[in-house]
Amino acid sequence: MMLAGITRYGRNEGEEIGDDSMGVVMATESHTQRSLLVSFLRSREILRFDLQTREWSQYASESAHHEGGVYANLTAPTIAYADPSNPGAYFVIDANSICISDPLIRDVAGYHDTYAFKDGVGIRASFAGPRAVACSRDGTIAVVADSGNHRIRHIHVKTSRVTTVAGSDRACNRDGIGSEAGFNTPTGIVFDRSVNGDDSVVYITATEAIRRLDLDTRTLDPPRYRYVWCRPLCCVLIGC
Repeated sequence: MMLAGITRYGRNEGEEIGDDSMGVVMATESHTQRSLLVSFLRSREILRFDLQTREWSQYASESAHHEGGVYANLTAPTIAYADPSNPGAYFVIDANSICISDPLIRDVAGYHDTYAFKDGVGIRASFAGPRAVACSRDGTIAVVADSGNHRIRHIHVKTSRVTTVAGSDRACNRDGIGSEAGFNTPTGIVFDRSVNGDDSVVYITATEAIRRLDLDTRTLDPPRYRYVWCRPLCCVLIGC
């Protein structure tokens, strides 16, 4: 069933969505009110799509009000991920930075114009084209698939401190611990919440492989499934 992307359910009457939608997340305000948040690259905005009325409304945009009285600069919002500890709050990857929107925009780490690798606090940390974010159940920890740097990064949300969990500047699927482990362009990440009831294990999609990473030991296990011809872009864990 086609919900949107055709003339009837386009963003405006008689207008199709287009091909620049880059991310989607379920936004459940209540049992009866469900909607999707969809990010758009060219228009630099995140729109809300009501699943009941099938109407669009603006959630955040380049002119969205930023914490502190300035305006957000959504240069390339590509994906939004729900913060499970705070209903109505979402992580937004904006080019090379990580933000939180509720819908007030708050920078967490990185700077959108800086494509680089550096651990640090807030804008002193750098990412290179991050593609996915996963959040711990209590909302204190976020892990990022830093695609261009071939690394998995760890953000302490309250302090905005960024550290590197695993990976190096070499694009490869290599087992190991910390910087000895290797990823080839990680693009998706999800917590395995069935392990010991905590948030210590994540699964990562990367070119030609799906990887399992223990965040506590920083150990990367052998590929769980290996492709020879494709690059998976995201992953969602079901059944737990």
